[in-house]
Amino acid sequence: MRTLRTWLVVLMLAVQPVWLAAEPIVTAEEFARRVSGRTVHFTWNGEYFGSEQYYRSGRALWRFASGLCQEGFWEFDGGHVCFTYVGDPERMCWRTGVENGRIYATQVVASGEDGITLTESHSDDSDLPCPGPLVGS
Repeated sequence: MRTLRTWLVVLMLAVQPVWLAAEPIVTAEEFARRVSGRTVHFTWNGEYFGSEQYYRSGRALWRFASGLCQEGFWEFDGGHVCFTYVGDPERMCWRTGVENGRIYATQVVASGEDGITLTESHSDDSDLPCPGPLVGS
């Protein structure tokens, strides 16, 4: 019986849920340290979804995979990173964490259920190609 119990414990540890291995980002300082002055590229379900350029001032620039860009601002509120974009009155908040050295963000929706989860594919120091008088470079 002890052998069976040992194998069950080993099996449970081997297939632990991803959220147990993830480290939540719990402070604005930690999030800011990871993203300020950087551009983070995100995937959803393994496909490129978009990129966010984070300025040290709290300003942000989002570029969808389609090329559409939105300028906005981010702030840390109640354990979530929240974004407000120009022309979109609805504030979007995300529960963030780090898994295997990469940021993940799960959308917090009004119903209390989780929305989509975006995962960092990589980050760099590049500017997003968002030409225009009010958006990007």
